[in-house]
Amino acid sequence: MFSIQDIITHLNKFFSGIGYTILPSHDTELSVNTFDPIAFFACLDRKECSTARSQIRRSFSFPYRVQLYSVFLKTSEETPLSFWPAFIPSFFSSAPMRVMLSEKTMSERGISFTYYEQGKEIASLIFPQRFWGAKIMDGQTIMIANFNLVNWAMSLQQKQNIEDVIWSYGRFGSVTYGDIYGGELKDFSKYEQDVELQKDFFDAYHVEAKKLIEKKLLKPAYEYVLKMTNSAFLMSGKISNKETFSLDTSINNIIMKIADEYRKKEL
Repeated sequence: MFSIQDIITHLNKFFSGIGYTILPSHDTELSVNTFDPIAFFACLDRKECSTARSQIRRSFSFPYRVQLYSVFLKTSEETPLSFWPAFIPSFFSSAPMRVMLSEKTMSERGISFTYYEQGKEIASLIFPQRFWGAKIMDGQTIMIANFNLVNWAMSLQQKQNIEDVIWSYGRFGSVTYGDIYGGELKDFSKYEQDVELQKDFFDAYHVEAKKLIEKKLLKPAYEYVLKMTNSAFLMSGKISNKETFSLDTSINNIIMKIADEYRKKEL
């Protein structure tokens, strides 16, 4: 029976075997739908890139962090769009699962695929056609994949309670998700964020990001964008829709400015 650690090892071995660079988790916490810095800046420049990493991210679905495995590819090689959607089910076929494509979404921004097993989202693929105001360069393909390791392990292990999911088969017996994160699950389910404090954090991060952009220090500026998104995330559901829209607009404007400045440097 595959543990989460087994899945991570399996994924690392697979992607390393096809030439991907395996990275450690990024040290600034990432929220859902946030690009890690390597993927973000790789989308903006002319270099090819392929990376994979296990990463903790905050999730809207749970009052705690979720373990994902994120894969990024930017290439000018001929890669049929059909390859990756077909790859996902074939990769999962090594385990007793019936993963199937349940959702395909197309928009002016790109194409996305979502895969489910027993009603749980297992993996998602995104092929962006545009990235922060600019069309992806002709002849280049960008693919971003996220594997939800918790849902994957729950399906493999036939567990109903996330705390019972086996993280690893340790030296002194099985170690569960609850053993590692159980205290966090309980504490964060009771913890009430100080919204005013998070607003102050958001404003301070925003000011610092703008200062760094003015100094052309774009990668440090993007780190502060990640901090902004975390503060905004922690306020979600506790502020008005108007305030949420204002925060999102501030984040998008800063990211667009970083993207524009970075493209100028790359020309």
